[in-house]
Amino acid sequence: MRRLAFVVAGVLVVGSLAGCPSKAPDDGGGVTAATGGKGAQVAKAGGAAPGGALTGKLVLYIPCGLTIPMKAVVQAFKAANPGLEVTEEYDSAVVLARRIIDKKERPDVLVSPGPTELGLVAEKGLIDTANQKSLGSFKLCVIAPKANKAKMVAIEDLARVKSISCPDPKLNSVGAAAQEALTNMGLWDKIQKQLVFAEIGHESHNHVAAGRVDAGISFLACPLDTNPEKLSKSKVTIVGVFPDGTYKEPSVEVAPLTEAKNPAAAKAFVEYLVSPEAQKILSEKELPGLSAETTGEGWPKLKAPEGTAADKASPAAKGEAKGAGE
Repeated sequence: MRRLAFVVAGVLVVGSLAGCPSKAPDDGGGVTAATGGKGAQVAKAGGAAPGGALTGKLVLYIPCGLTIPMKAVVQAFKAANPGLEVTEEYDSAVVLARRIIDKKERPDVLVSPGPTELGLVAEKGLIDTANQKSLGSFKLCVIAPKANKAKMVAIEDLARVKSISCPDPKLNSVGAAAQEALTNMGLWDKIQKQLVFAEIGHESHNHVAAGRVDAGISFLACPLDTNPEKLSKSKVTIVGVFPDGTYKEPSVEVAPLTEAKNPAAAKAFVEYLVSPEAQKILSEKELPGLSAETTGEGWPKLKAPEGTAADKASPAAKGEAKGAGE
């Protein structure tokens, strides 16, 4: 098992796959660049004004892979709440989690591409698990460089290739789902020597696109142009999609923080995301896995550590974990 901790510079796959752009697309409505999280530090307390209108500031931490659908739904939420100043910060989900945990930054809402990244923050008692919601889900696939020199034709070919790039299962929902699927397929133990772990999904893409590895594991669809379905015409090719039933498809998780400066607005935004209006917008912007059965109930709700703010504030978090389909 190997680990590559560097980011390969200068490799382009449709868009830059080394990470988020240094500045998120600016719509002129309070969007800030993901350059250190100062927006989270200056947010003022707010809430609901007389009549129910939301006021103050709302800070959202959003993974850059979800920029397109989330920007669209945030704009609709802004339009419905003109008295609320909304700031979005876009970065890798792992980086956002570390900014909260290590740098003590406190956005009001954290959006995660799966339960693993959100779980890193929940373990510290910083996620309001009682108000956690789920949005859509992602399928998992194996990709190879466009040249496919290893001549892969099926997922089972992972057992014979020399190198496989995969996001770290301890940090990344792609990697966690990959470990589950490959274990159930009897392949995980067989490929340990070939695995090259990357902390961030875009790094893993980079290794495949640059031909540094024979194969990689990725979400099948991502709303940005960095998804392998669109990349198949440029730098990578899809070898196969993991069979249904071999893993639980990771879902986008969103929740307020227990230390949110504007908890009323944070909860209102999370509730809005599972409304019919927001679901329609997300579907139009190609967030995968949305269906009429989407419950928004959490994937599962993570148990807050005993004695933490989340544990004391959310009695429901002490109960059994519930999956979205339960």
